[in-house]
Amino acid sequence: MTALSRPSPAAVSRHRANELLTLPHMRLHLILAILCCMTFWIGSIYISECTFNAVPWESLYESRYALYVLLDILFYVVDGLIVVLIGLPLLFGCAMIFEGAARGVREPMFTLFCAFDSPRCYRHTLGLMLRLLGAHALPAALCAWLMWARYETDGPSTLWETVPMTLVFLLIVSVILGRNDAVLTLAYDHPAATVRELFARSRALTRGKWFALWNFKLSYIGWAVLSLLTLGLVLIFHALPHFSLSYSLLLTSEAGEHTS
Repeated sequence: MTALSRPSPAAVSRHRANELLTLPHMRLHLILAILCCMTFWIGSIYISECTFNAVPWESLYESRYALYVLLDILFYVVDGLIVVLIGLPLLFGCAMIFEGAARGVREPMFTLFCAFDSPRCYRHTLGLMLRLLGAHALPAALCAWLMWARYETDGPSTLWETVPMTLVFLLIVSVILGRNDAVLTLAYDHPAATVRELFARSRALTRGKWFALWNFKLSYIGWAVLSLLTLGLVLIFHALPHFSLSYSLLLTSEAGEHTS
């Protein structure tokens, strides 16, 4: 086979992901991992909303303003702590299940709670996920703030003029942040590595490949649209498992080339 006819790494990773999803119970295993994480997130939000709505806010505001402010701050603090202290470690465990699946290993479902194995493991996982959250969530929050500020200043008529600019900015930021995409893949293969080492290896691995990785993500835009139209069913049962496996396989192949 000539070099010209050789399939691209992206095509190989997609084909391999299709093969992995046909393994006995593999797709069901990954769907259950997704549903477990979703159950926690949706359940915590629902419980928080029910508790929030049970407080007589109007009467508190009029009679006990200090208590009103205290409870309002307390709700935000508790929600943030739940997300950070429990939600992020669960997401890490779900990612490890997918990383194992990309290598043909069906990790047990209690891998979801692998971050809670020991205090040291928990601190390491929490630090890793907090750094990833800060790297990826802050630019997205900045884009949302830019759109909101433009809406508040100039009204809805100019909002549509802001959307393309915000999307372009988000695209540029996403391409740059692609250097962190291999962190979880490397965390699965090198569990003893420190957070700083994982991010440094990820930057070295993805150097010069940011746009290629972004194009790979962009190729799933059709599945994202279908997921929205089906209220997330396509996302849960096909798009997310397939994308996660294929992208992890792509990064794993890049890691193999990088170390060889």
